Amino acid sequence: MNTGLLGFSLIALFLVLSPGVNTMLIINNASNFGPKIATFNIAGLCSATFFHGALSIFGISVIVLSSPNLYFFVKAIGGFYLAYIGLKMLWAGIEFLNGKSTRRTARKISAISKSPAESYREGFITQLFNPKVSMFYLAAFPQFIAGHNSGHQAIYAGFSMVLIHASIIASWFFFLTFFIARMKEKLENPKIQAAINIVTGAVLLFFAAAALLF
Repeated sequence: MNTGLLGFSLIALFLVLSPGVNTMLIINNASNFGPKIATFNIAGLCSATFFHGALSIFGISVIVLSSPNLYFFVKAIGGFYLAYIGLKMLWAGIEFLNGKSTRRTARKISAISKSPAESYREGFITQLFNPKVSMFYLAAFPQFIAGHNSGHQAIYAGFSMVLIHASIIASWFFFLTFFIARMKEKLENPKIQAAINIVTGAVLLFFAAAALLF
C-alpha cells in the first residue's frame, strides 16, 4: 500500500470511528428496530459514499464548492433533513419517557413504517448530507487523486479509495450492530430506549444547526 493510500485509509478510519450522524443513526435503529433495519441503513451509507466519490472524481464537487449559492443550497437541504430526523427521534424519546410508547408498540410501528427500502433510503440520505463526509469529499478527497495524470488512472485510484472507505463503514457499523444485538435485553428497557432516542435526536439537531449556520 503506497503512502497516499495509507494516508487516505487512516483519514477514512477516523471519519468512520468519530461519533457523528451515522453512528447515532445505527445505534438508534439497531436498538429500536433490530439488525435487519440497521443492515439496510448500512447499505444506504455505503451507496451514498460511492455517490460522494463519483461527484468528486468527475469534478462535480468542484462546481458545487466554487458556487457559494449552490453550496449553501446543498448544505441547507442537508441541515433541514437532519433536523427533521432529529426531531422525530427526540419526540419518540419523549413518548418513551411519558409512557406513551412501549417496546411492543415500537416494534409494531417499525414493521409498518420501516420497510427495507425506507431504511436504505434513510441511510443513503443521511450519508449524502452528512456534514463531515460532504466536506471531506468536497475539499480533501480531490487532493488524493490530483497526482494521477491519466484520466482512467485517476478514476481507478479514486474509486479504489472510495471502496476502502465504504469497506471501513460496513465493517465498523456491522460490528456496532452485532454488539447492540448482544445487548438486546438491556436495551429493551423503556428508559434506555428514551435516552437513546433523545441523545440521538439532540446530536442530529446539533449537526443540523452546524450545517445551516457554518
